[in-house]
Amino acid sequence: MKNDLKYLRYMNPTIFETFNSTLKKYSRKFVSKDDILDSLALLISLKVKTKTSYLSSDIVTDDKKIPMKIAYPFINK
Repeated sequence: MKNDLKYLRYMNPTIFETFNSTLKKYSRKFVSKDDILDSLALLISLKVKTKTSYLSSDIVTDDKKIPMKIAYPFINK
């Protein structure tokens, strides 16, 4: 997780403060650290993206029947 935050910090220098304030604000029984990290990564992806891609076109749902997909931005290098 530290490496993920390091990369996100490269993309957005204030991301660590946002991560920590979110950890303090919400109980772990409502949101996990990984969920916060995923949300922040998606937010940054939306800021820098030109196109969103997905690892799979299959529709997978969680135990509450919420659709889940792993998205990532297409970034021109």
